[in-house]
Amino acid sequence: AACRSEEGAKFAASAVDDVAPEASIPRLPACDLADLRSVGAFGASLRALGRPVEALILNAGIDGAPLERTPQGHERHFAVNYLGHFALWQATRDLVHAAEGGSRVVSVTSSAAVDAELVLDDLDWERRPFSRRGAYAASKACNVLFAEELARREGAATAAVVANAVDPGPTATQIVRYSLPQRAAQRLTMTP
Repeated sequence: AACRSEEGAKFAASAVDDVAPEASIPRLPACDLADLRSVGAFGASLRALGRPVEALILNAGIDGAPLERTPQGHERHFAVNYLGHFALWQATRDLVHAAEGGSRVVSVTSSAAVDAELVLDDLDWERRPFSRRGAYAASKACNVLFAEELARREGAATAAVVANAVDPGPTATQIVRYSLPQRAAQRLTMTP
C-alpha cells in the first residue's frame, strides 16, 4: 500500500492483516503525492520488488486546502489529486502490464468534476484568482480525463489494462479536513 507516511503504511498494513492474514505486504518508502520525487522513489522501490500490479487504485485526495505550492511549484490539489497519481501510473505501468490475466487502474474522482472549469494553460492557479472548490473540481476532472484516455489507449493497444474513473460518494475519510474540520474529526470515529 502506498501511504504518505510510515504511520499510515503501518495502519493500512494492519487493516489488511485483519481481513487477510495470509497477505504479504512489503515495506516500501512513503509516497507523498505532493512531491514528485517521493512518488518516483516509491515507484522505483515497487519496481525493485519485481511483482506485477494487478490493481492500481489511485485514491488519495485533498479538498478545500488553501493555496499551497508543492516542492515542484504545483498547486496542491492539482499535485496530490492528479499529478501524483499520473506519476505513480508512469512509475508502475510496466508492472501493471506484467499482470497475468490483465489488470485494473481505478482513478477515484468526485461528482465535483462536473462543475470544473478547466483552464488548461493554468492548472496550477498562477494567473487567476484561486478557488479551493475550483481547484478540487478541476483536479478531479483531470482524473476523469486521465481514466478515459488511458482506457482508450489501453483498449486500442492490448485490452490487458482496464481503466475506470469512480465517484465513491460520501466516505468516512479525512478528505474534508481543510474545508470541514469538525466533520473530519467526526469521521475519525466512523467505520468505513
